[in-house]
Amino acid sequence: CWLLTVVFFAATGNRNVAQMAATFVFAQALFVPLVWRMARATSPSGLAIDRSLFRPMLRYGVPLLLAALPKTLNARLDQLFLANAATAEELGRYAVTVSWTGLGLPLIGAIGAILFPRLASMPRTQATDAFARAARGSTIVAVLTGLLAAGSAPFVVPLLFGSSFEVPLTVSVVLGGATALLGLNMVLEEGLRGLGLTRPIFVAEAAGLLVTVVSLLFLIPRLGITGAALSSALGYSSVLVVLTWSIFGNLRLGPGSVVVPRRADLASIISRVQQIRRSSEA
Repeated sequence: CWLLTVVFFAATGNRNVAQMAATFVFAQALFVPLVWRMARATSPSGLAIDRSLFRPMLRYGVPLLLAALPKTLNARLDQLFLANAATAEELGRYAVTVSWTGLGLPLIGAIGAILFPRLASMPRTQATDAFARAARGSTIVAVLTGLLAAGSAPFVVPLLFGSSFEVPLTVSVVLGGATALLGLNMVLEEGLRGLGLTRPIFVAEAAGLLVTVVSLLFLIPRLGITGAALSSALGYSSVLVVLTWSIFGNLRLGPGSVVVPRRADLASIISRVQQIRRSSEA
């Protein structure tokens, strides 16, 4: 729906953001009857309400609902602060660089999307071991995407958008690191969801938001867009620290077992890439 909305407005030359948002919401609403019909067709017992699930679903879902706000603010608050403290040109350069360095996030997010249902269907001991392996592998992927984003942003962003969008190398490097931290946090949170541990997600995101706000208030007046990038990195680092602490407390997995890759993890990733390449060639 979002892709079709953007293509439509680009083709018609309409630059009204409010109309674009309204069109996007309207397009999504058109799919509600279709989704409802599919749900009824695939549910063997219909769509009756099971009241016995109210309490466990609330215990599971409320922390995730509460975590949504600080999680969103952690990702957007830097640009909101810059909108009031920097020039439009600086904000534009920063926003474009943030978008470029985040291009690898869908790849890392796909790992979490697969991990969540797999862990939910496993026995606890087996799921804990699978969670640790997936987290270590995700660390490798996150670091690689962060390095690629940081190294390419100073050259690709001005090439695509013009020399006026050039940003300091320091900003690109810090934002690349922030992207790696954000990607790893996404996988850890999906793993915790699969294991039924949702409260630590809210605690971690709330702690990260607090660090982000304090950092932005202190760093942006002094360092500008570099301070905004550092604040994002500090906020995501705080989320990672709280998540790993919670994982240790609930699963008895130390940080080294979760975020420090091993040689076997790298070998597994290389093997999977080779399998994908052979299958594509075949």
